[in-house]
Amino acid sequence: MSPALLHAQATTGSISGTVTDESSAVVPGVTITVQNPETGLERTQVTDADGRYRVLNLAPGTYTLTAALQGFAPVVRQNLTVAISKDVLADVQMKVGGLTEQVTVSGETSGVSLGTTTVGGVVTTQQIAELPLNGRSFTQLATLQPGVIVSRATSRDFTGGFGSTQLAIGGARPEQTGYLMDGTNIADISDKAPSSLSGVLLGVDTVQEFSVQTHGYSAEFGRAAGGIMSAVTKSGTNR
Repeated sequence: MSPALLHAQATTGSISGTVTDESSAVVPGVTITVQNPETGLERTQVTDADGRYRVLNLAPGTYTLTAALQGFAPVVRQNLTVAISKDVLADVQMKVGGLTEQVTVSGETSGVSLGTTTVGGVVTTQQIAELPLNGRSFTQLATLQPGVIVSRATSRDFTGGFGSTQLAIGGARPEQTGYLMDGTNIADISDKAPSSLSGVLLGVDTVQEFSVQTHGYSAEFGRAAGGIMSAVTKSGTNR
């Protein structure tokens, strides 16, 4: 598997769903446009013969989806929140009508990802900014996820992570936890904790969000038998 593909899957999410008409029959050939208003990122796909679509490699953020097909009124779904390694389910029902008509659906999507068997969660930008930390290491917030604890070896083992927080997931050893930053492996030389050449991690102000996957994650993550922590740094927007 190529490094580029690994990078994309570890730091992005996706939006998928099925397009139907008022009789619940699938509608092929619908143009699906997904746009992030903050960055201007836009992706377009066409539904297949079964009315299904899936837009991959979307950076974390809030998206607007538009479904359009001649003979039907365009449908707009707003506030679709994409998180790291999550698939947002966004089904669309289209009604017969002209292009001058438009159906707008507003509201937040469910936090449950129905398109994957992965068990875990996402620590959001708001949580990183507002929850109290003893220091500026965002990795402390990984313990918000069930089954994640700080290893007791952290306080006495300075060969792993230069004294950084060592995480044990699902009862596995700290060296069985994988650490990624923007798709790059940031585990220290002993594989026990995240680190860098300077021996420290980026502060909380630079991290947009991160996911912790504890069970059922893809084989793309290789030898991390315990779990995966994948962080994405902040990027610029049009605002």
